Amino acid sequence: MNTLDYLLEQLKLKSSIFCQLTLNGHWGVAKAPHPHGAPFHLLLSGDAWLRLPGEQQLIHLREGDMVMIPAGHRHDLLSKPDARTVEFTQLLASHGHTRAGSNARFHATRIAAGQPGEGQTKLVTGIFNFGESLRNPLVTALPDYLHLSAEDNPWLPPSLTLLSEELDSELPGMSTIAVRLADILFVQAIRHALSQRHHFNAGWLNGLTDPQIAKSLALMHQSPGESWSIEGLGHAIGMSRSRFAERFKMLIGQTPMHYLTEWRMYLAAEQLRHSQIRLSQLAGQYGYESDVAFSKAFKKWSGHTPRAFRACENEQASASQQTE
Repeated sequence: MNTLDYLLEQLKLKSSIFCQLTLNGHWGVAKAPHPHGAPFHLLLSGDAWLRLPGEQQLIHLREGDMVMIPAGHRHDLLSKPDARTVEFTQLLASHGHTRAGSNARFHATRIAAGQPGEGQTKLVTGIFNFGESLRNPLVTALPDYLHLSAEDNPWLPPSLTLLSEELDSELPGMSTIAVRLADILFVQAIRHALSQRHHFNAGWLNGLTDPQIAKSLALMHQSPGESWSIEGLGHAIGMSRSRFAERFKMLIGQTPMHYLTEWRMYLAAEQLRHSQIRLSQLAGQYGYESDVAFSKAFKKWSGHTPRAFRACENEQASASQQTE
């Protein structure tokens, strides 16, 4: 399994298709921040404008395009650059719908708004939910938005056509096929990001373009508990210690050991969420001689001790289940 496949697996992606919108005339929809997933919009027909906080220019979306907001920032979709907006939750409520729960994979909501005959845009909107989004190097490396145009991605229009036809079919298994298609669209968007690496916020994906650095990343990702050193990693990939350290920092933006520590803490956080593993076991699993040393590293990374982090995550999970 290559490094990208491994991190995609670690994301525990669960795409959610929430709503099909048919918008006529002048309209504007404001989407609230989504801290644990990436909102996406698929333009089936017509066009729209995307506005992000602080953006100097609007992004024009055309028929057959896809846009994703990896960090879940608040954003607006507009019929025209100067269109007034209404909150998405308010739009749902005005049509008798409630917001889908955070664990929903499919929420069959259809909304038509505005006056027909004044220009029409049809789109599918949803969320790419990440089971373990906290500080995942894939998520943090992505730009504020990814815009895939139909013109530059010939595979995209037929994919959207297939998704649209499936959503309209109402056949058995429709929702399963629809969300699986959305999962594929996410991976395709990441591939697109790799071809546009000069837009990355961080350098992790740049490392995949260098065969030796990519190999060092794979070693750290797949054997995080190994007693790695800069010299050891350099030897494993056929580079000198100094050349490896210099090249890694130039491409990734941080030292190999700093990156390894962050990856270990990310994996440890996942185990703290979903198991009752003892701290001494976690410490040994990720190369620490004591749970005290591990706890110190984890607190520096997350801002919380492992015990406090686990308690907080359990409390949030319990609250989420009660509201579903």
